[in-house]
Amino acid sequence: MKIGTPLHLATAMASLAMSSVPALAQQAAPFSAQPLADAELAELRGGFMLPGGIVIDLGVIMVTDLNGQRLLQTVFRIGGDQATASSIASDGTVTQLDPHGAVSVADVSGLTVKHIVGQSVGSVIANTGNGNVVDHQISVDLTLSNVPALGLGSAAFRLQSPGIDASILRATGG
Repeated sequence: MKIGTPLHLATAMASLAMSSVPALAQQAAPFSAQPLADAELAELRGGFMLPGGIVIDLGVIMVTDLNGQRLLQTVFRIGGDQATASSIASDGTVTQLDPHGAVSVADVSGLTVKHIVGQSVGSVIANTGNGNVVDHQISVDLTLSNVPALGLGSAAFRLQSPGIDASILRATGG
């Protein structure tokens, strides 16, 4: 094999990468704090906190209809000090789900629907039937709280100011 061929270069790079793995394992952790236990992590607040204390809570609503009739609805919310998840079946039965990881399932002839909540949110739809209309929607709801009132020097006022100036000039004939 000729030195410098793509295969030779790939082999050399893989050898170099493998030889550095023990060195990476010996490096100090990037943070000095000890990792939290899974039980403690499960109780911590979800959502996001932005600079200035603005809090963003997250909600996801998944809805699947079959031929215009609600088949399955799943609601997942993270906010405040808790995460909640529940599903509503076509017969109106409400089921509380584990917000840390659960799957709600609806199975009708030829159609299986799964709504997944937890570390990730998603849906799986398997349809082997014919002549059905399946409608599936996922809505994301972001709730902002602790948002300070807009001051006169705020960006919103500065963006609005040229419009106000143009209106005044137009009204005065300027």
